[in-house]
Amino acid sequence: SSGINAEYGGVHTFYSISSLEIALRGIPCGGWCISKAKATLAPRSLATTLSPVPGLRNWLDVAVKRNTLPAIIGDHDAAEVASFLSCQSPPLPVSPNLTEPISRLAAYYLVQEKQRGKVLDPVGHFHITNGAAMWALRWAGTRSTEMGVQSLGLMVNYLYEPETSTTRAEQYAKDNTVTVGTVFLDLL
Repeated sequence: SSGINAEYGGVHTFYSISSLEIALRGIPCGGWCISKAKATLAPRSLATTLSPVPGLRNWLDVAVKRNTLPAIIGDHDAAEVASFLSCQSPPLPVSPNLTEPISRLAAYYLVQEKQRGKVLDPVGHFHITNGAAMWALRWAGTRSTEMGVQSLGLMVNYLYEPETSTTRAEQYAKDNTVTVGTVFLDLL
């Protein structure tokens, strides 16, 4: 079950625009893009994105180097993750024995790691700032691009609900509240 309320008229998924990131750098148009996308939806529809986790690989590399991986995974899994990351360019997709520990670490990174109280991952911060909920993790959403390597192939569905997006954006701006789906809660 997706956990999405059946009363909605449909769910529309938008693939990340991060491939345009260099061309758009310094232009504050992300919120505008989100609002335009939501405006094209039928009434009572939801929007979700399929977005990369560009800070994940770097965060994991630093945590392994400093021996500060969160205790959310066991020592054996931590050693396996460290070995996997020691490859210059780890193979994608990630082997099945690493999907659970890396999923747990990704959920921890996205939900718990903060900078000045805000979500550390830049794409996560963008979507939460615009009123989305961190809804689900998706494996092998991207493989061949630099973003795929930085995200280890993981993508996130950020969910935009018409009734709650504005309130969520205000709560995040005011007190750093982040709404997360059960997929994230189950991994933490």
